[in-house]
This record gives sequence, structure tokens and C-alpha cells, in this order.
Amino acid sequence: CKEASLIAEAARRNVSWLVITGEDNYVDTARVEEVLHNLDPTVPVAMGCPGCGVGISSYGELVAKSGGLCGGCGEVLSRGALQMLAAHGRSALVKEYGLETQCDMSTSRALRKRGVPLKSFPGELSGNPIFSRKKMEQETGVLIFHYVMPATMQWLHVLRT
Repeated sequence: CKEASLIAEAARRNVSWLVITGEDNYVDTARVEEVLHNLDPTVPVAMGCPGCGVGISSYGELVAKSGGLCGGCGEVLSRGALQMLAAHGRSALVKEYGLETQCDMSTSRALRKRGVPLKSFPGELSGNPIFSRKKMEQETGVLIFHYVMPATMQWLHVLRT
């Protein structure tokens, strides 16, 4: 799972925050940075859209019971969380993640195992597809959209800048 390597590298670089998204996410980076500026990166926390994986035992008991972060909304990890995840090095983290293809669930399992809180991001995230440009125009508070094609990303960027 690529997230294990991303997390280990971010921890090595001692970044304040790591925002993990997919290639089909539009991220209003200025507004995400604005929100993160007011938060303490040393406090271990993972933010996004919690709730995915509830009841699915293959993601581990803690995720099955309390849920994990839904990757489509993006996952935002503080420096404190990154340091806890990568405390035993990149190789150990990659081994822990194993061959799971649902990286958001692997990260959620690892976070829950270490007692890192999973919280809603303090800004609006959209993990579900929005097919109408009019609806996207109306979603002025959304910081991260999911299922966005490149042409729509460009249109959104022009609309918001």
C-alpha cells in the first residue's frame, strides 16, 4: 500500500501535516492550509470523513467496531500521528500494512492500533460524486471534492481563484 511509504517519508521530513488524496480529488489547497494553520500539528490526530469500514472484520477489530477514515474525502494526518505511525521505521510500517489494497483502511487500522483519534476534518469534504456543475458552484464550502475529472478540476480552480 502506497500510503505506508508516503507516511514514512512525511515523518522522515518532519512535515507539519500530510494530506493524502487520490488523483481524482480536487483540493482547494489555500483553504485547507488556512484550516490547518489554526491547529497544532504536534497533537496526534487523523482527520477526514470517519465511518468507513464499520462491520467489516477484514480491516481489523478496531476499524470494524468504530470505523476508519473514508479515503475519498482525503486523509489529513498531523506530525504527531505521523511520528507514531513511523516510530519503528518505513520497513516495519510497510510490513504492517501488508498487501491490503484499501490503503485508507490500512492507515485507519494502524492509527486505531496506536490510539490516534480519527476526527471529522474542520471543513466540508465531499466524498461522493457530484455530477452537476450548478451543484458544484453551490458547494462553496467544500475544500476537497472526490470523483473529479481533470477538465472539471481546471474549471473549479478558475471558479475559485
